[in-house]
Amino acid sequence: MSDWFCNRGIPVMDTGLRRCLCPSSYFGERCENQRERISIVLHIVSSPKFQRNNAIKVILYLVDTASQQILADEEILHFPYVHSSYKHLVLLSSDRASHSFVRIDTYEVDMKQVIGYRASWKYDLPFPFLPVRRLAIRLVLSDDNGFSAQTGFTCHTCIHGQCLPYQNSDDVFCQCYDGWTGIGCNESFICASGAMPINSNRCVCPMNRYGTRCFISNIAVCQCRNGGTCILLDARAGQSACLCSENYFGQYCERQHASLKIKTFDIYQPEILPIVLIQFIQFHELDYTYFESTILFERISTIRALSIYHIDHESLPPMVIGKIFYSSSAEDYAYYIILQVPLLIFRKDFQLKYVETQLETRQKCSDVRKMKSFKTPINILTYPYIKRIKYYLRVCSQNNITCFHDEIYFCLCPTQKKPNCNVQNLRSQSRKMSNV
Repeated sequence: MSDWFCNRGIPVMDTGLRRCLCPSSYFGERCENQRERISIVLHIVSSPKFQRNNAIKVILYLVDTASQQILADEEILHFPYVHSSYKHLVLLSSDRASHSFVRIDTYEVDMKQVIGYRASWKYDLPFPFLPVRRLAIRLVLSDDNGFSAQTGFTCHTCIHGQCLPYQNSDDVFCQCYDGWTGIGCNESFICASGAMPINSNRCVCPMNRYGTRCFISNIAVCQCRNGGTCILLDARAGQSACLCSENYFGQYCERQHASLKIKTFDIYQPEILPIVLIQFIQFHELDYTYFESTILFERISTIRALSIYHIDHESLPPMVIGKIFYSSSAEDYAYYIILQVPLLIFRKDFQLKYVETQLETRQKCSDVRKMKSFKTPINILTYPYIKRIKYYLRVCSQNNITCFHDEIYFCLCPTQKKPNCNVQNLRSQSRKMSNV
């Protein structure tokens, strides 16, 4: 049998006739035709308030512009706490994808198998003469995405649904109610219990089922520990993973996050703090520090203990600081040293896995703008920042303090009395939490 009978395909015998098994990018009796393909690199960014164990189901469609017919589709299961920096690669192919666009629908699925619609996007595909086109997409799932977030739009036909806009386009579409499908939501469609119909031949399944109508049960096999949940990421490839509880991480949830508990807030403040920023600081050398990660807490009760996890780390860093906002004003705040381990101890393979502490007034960092000694004989605060910072050598040498700050810099005073200053980086790897 000739190797060239099938173009990049596999020749097989079928009742005495030669036929071809074509690769996904080719079609025809002898794989002589090349499919038009859309290559998509997808990065999903979810809100910090997104529930830890919830998943995002992403459905990508290749839609014919004229007829609105779906030419190809693909589904992705995305876990924000597992795939936070992951980029998905999706390939959509069709025999006739020249004049088409890509539509992306997102759904939130929780551990109780409840499905909720989030948002949709539309991406036009220029250059229809090219056989392969590429898209690099960054989807941002914000708190105001959702089925009921926007109303008042009008679709040409929307019988059993709600007319909604795309997140990135002025175009609108009909988002069907449960049990209905079609362009105008005029076709009834039955899925398995708990599933949601999305087009004439597909349903969005809860995490424990799969298939076009979600009648097939998932059987995920993995050795999850410490209360982790085994989930099936891809039913076709049999790929599964462990979804860990809040305290654990690792491939099998075998590792425990280092944690810090603030038992009491013994400082002057109201009973509710609107915002508390916790920053983990790592030291490489005495002269070099960096803000490893930041956790943002909202509406913190000062009469309840606050538990803080050092995500994906089994030990705490040598220093943890807190930026406490006393009110909604951006200027009404103070810095506190929550945890400080001497570097000589920390370097001797010393690991802190859990610490209980309390926040007291003596842990407060000085505001350089309120220090009288810094304003005489001249008011250095009137200088530009690039000129002002060189005078910060005086702050550590002339005052018995551990730390200080201004509007831009946060500075430490180590033993040699030379300030170690860093720009306040509050956006790095931020997560939102609450204890109210």
